[in-house]
Amino acid sequence: MTHCVNRPGRWKMTEESTVNVYSTNPGELPQTPIEAGSVDPDKLPWVDIGMDIFFKVVSCCNKTGRYVLISKYPPGTQIPPHRHSGQVTAITLQGSWKYLEQDFVSTKGCIAFETANSNHTLKVMDDSPEDMILLAIIEGSLITYDDEGNIWAIDDAQTHLQRYLVL
Repeated sequence: MTHCVNRPGRWKMTEESTVNVYSTNPGELPQTPIEAGSVDPDKLPWVDIGMDIFFKVVSCCNKTGRYVLISKYPPGTQIPPHRHSGQVTAITLQGSWKYLEQDFVSTKGCIAFETANSNHTLKVMDDSPEDMILLAIIEGSLITYDDEGNIWAIDDAQTHLQRYLVL
């Protein structure tokens, strides 16, 4: 079984043999083969994915499909309509944004929750005095649509990580 373990400033793949995560001994906590770690996102490079949009992959888990991204968008940016197959928790670190389909505006310090399979179109506020920076904890795949509603791209934890490492 291969696990992706995040380490400060680098990624490390580890091979683990079969691990019993259940115990028959009362009071004994289950063990996980994934190590705990800490990442300083300021030490991770920004990667340009086009349209002046940048991102960093902070964490990626093969087993659960959960990944953590920090993304940066200039004022006025609107990304294509999309949905996530799993839940998303998004924390606004800087700037402000909204979903065109919703009536809230998320500003610095706000936490937005997306239910699985909800469609939305992210729009950074035009009058934002600075870039919008968002930390997103994402479960499952990201399906992006073109203007006609056709699937344009499908991404997940692994494709985001691969793109990050290549770029």
